[in-house]
Amino acid sequence: MYDPLEMNLNDQRAADAVSKIARNKFYPDLTESQKRAIILHYSAVTTFMDAQLGLVLDALGRLDLTKDTIVVFWSDHGWHLGDHGGMWAKGTLMEEAIRIPLVIAVPDKTIGVSQQVVETIDLYPTLTELCGLPPPLEVQGRSVAALIDNPDFPLNHTAYAVKHRRSLVGHSIRDERYMYVEYADGAIQLYDLLNDPHELENLAGDPAHIKAESQMQRHLHRTMKLAQK
Repeated sequence: MYDPLEMNLNDQRAADAVSKIARNKFYPDLTESQKRAIILHYSAVTTFMDAQLGLVLDALGRLDLTKDTIVVFWSDHGWHLGDHGGMWAKGTLMEEAIRIPLVIAVPDKTIGVSQQVVETIDLYPTLTELCGLPPPLEVQGRSVAALIDNPDFPLNHTAYAVKHRRSLVGHSIRDERYMYVEYADGAIQLYDLLNDPHELENLAGDPAHIKAESQMQRHLHRTMKLAQK
């Protein structure tokens, strides 16, 4: 279905001070044809997945279940396609790897798009609320059902992620504006996603952003303690 010559190569600029731990799938020496072939295959499997989802939705309609079914579509991770100077696959704490698609379709509800930050652990309490079930008592996620009726509802949620590579670990926290990352080798990353959505300029240590860095660091450490309970 796809012509390799039509595959657009991603911005090849390397992000500043990306930890060596994050570069476990770092291949900066691939040829242009190899890069286009990888992006072609990614496009192909995405199209295949889209077709399988279509089969499920068609079956719901054929069995007259659409009006009684909440459909949730999401992924467990994103995918690097040569960005940041040659990063591929998953396994980092960059936006390309940890940001995922999330669609929640509720019968008889208006379709909208929200830019609010949510986590996959929010899905369970969200579904219990949408189904009219008692709220779960011992989960760390919070319902995001309010976004179904109002995509701009201010949740003030953050997203926490962990990267394990053998004994080396990294942790990140993301809010509406900043992404903050700490790695076990001491590397720190801070990105202003409002002005730098592709995370090309590491602001860690920049005096102009020291307040944001300090706030995100405190929030990350609080979240890490909570996650260990």
